[in-house]
Amino acid sequence: MTLAVYAFIALALFIQAAIDIRIRRLPRQISYLVLSISAPVFIFIAVASREPHRILTAFLGALISILVFGGARRLNPRSLGAGDVHLAPLLGVSLGWWGLNALLLGMGVAFSLAALVVIGGLCTHRLKRTDSVALGPYLVGGWLVAVLVCIT
Repeated sequence: MTLAVYAFIALALFIQAAIDIRIRRLPRQISYLVLSISAPVFIFIAVASREPHRILTAFLGALISILVFGGARRLNPRSLGAGDVHLAPLLGVSLGWWGLNALLLGMGVAFSLAALVVIGGLCTHRLKRTDSVALGPYLVGGWLVAVLVCIT
């Protein structure tokens, strides 16, 4: 059942990434719908499998993600889009399920990939300092790496 939830989340995240690449927006409706479906399923799975600690780490993952993304947006509104902040709880819950190390791995990979692409774009003059870059695909990439590491 856990794999089915992650497949559902992955499908939604890939849709979100495609939308972000195309129109530079992450629709909060998708993020919130997927979170409202997957979070109760995670709680059910944790209770049924007698692993209640997963509920706590998933909740902490969401809280940390909201604080980090929301804080970054509040400090510099141009640094992150509102859609990235709305996506944060879903990423936090689904990575926090595996533990806070999974959250750190996913976010670390996401921001490292984004930084490498931006630095490469600046060095090759394909990007200017004033250009914006869709962060959603990198967040999805980091999420995918972390989930694959945890599942295997």
